[in-house]
Amino acid sequence: MLIGLPILACFVPVPFGVVTQGLVGAETEHYINVDSAGAFAGGMVQSGDEVVAREPLVQLTNERLQERLMVAEATLQAALLRWQMLQNEDPAAAAHYQPEVTELQQQVTEICRRVENLTVSAPETGKVVQLISETNRGRFLDEGTRLAVVVDGRPVLRTWLNEEQLGSIEQRPGQEVTFRIPGRSMSTHACRQDHQRRTCCRKCLSTHHSDICQWRQNPDQSINRATRGTCVPD
Repeated sequence: MLIGLPILACFVPVPFGVVTQGLVGAETEHYINVDSAGAFAGGMVQSGDEVVAREPLVQLTNERLQERLMVAEATLQAALLRWQMLQNEDPAAAAHYQPEVTELQQQVTEICRRVENLTVSAPETGKVVQLISETNRGRFLDEGTRLAVVVDGRPVLRTWLNEEQLGSIEQRPGQEVTFRIPGRSMSTHACRQDHQRRTCCRKCLSTHHSDICQWRQNPDQSINRATRGTCVPD
């Protein structure tokens, strides 16, 4: 005997998922670049080390810069002696000479700063997760070259959803969202899409340790059509 069932009874609702790329980061990230150009003399820590603020990470050398400092200091010393003599013999001439002395002092201060920056230090306490390879030893590094990355705080997972993906999931404020990573899963809650986006993100971050309330079509475009999710595990 055959029994007829309504067609709708044959459809069983199943959870719907969206697969997207993500980026693992940290709550605080410091990208440390070369400030004073120089030759890479070696790392003073290793990737994975815990460091404190102002702890040396990398040493650079620049013989030409050191020579410039010696010449500038000698020139300043001679200028100071001349200025002191003029003060005793001709105060008016000393006052006229004063700006030149001041300029030399500023030059020495700036070169000293650049020499000091050849020793690259950690800006804050954290963990070294990336460090320039020792294979670069002896290589001259220009300003802006990446040397290290120091992070602190809990790990953060950042994901981007495009407009199509966003339209396929519920966007109701407070809706629970589960981020699945191989071997583990984490839950968060959706925030409201409105002009109070930043306040919403701060509230989400403090309440649920996550946020999905920056709306972008992709990371390089203006905020308007998609959502960027940041999930921090408890």
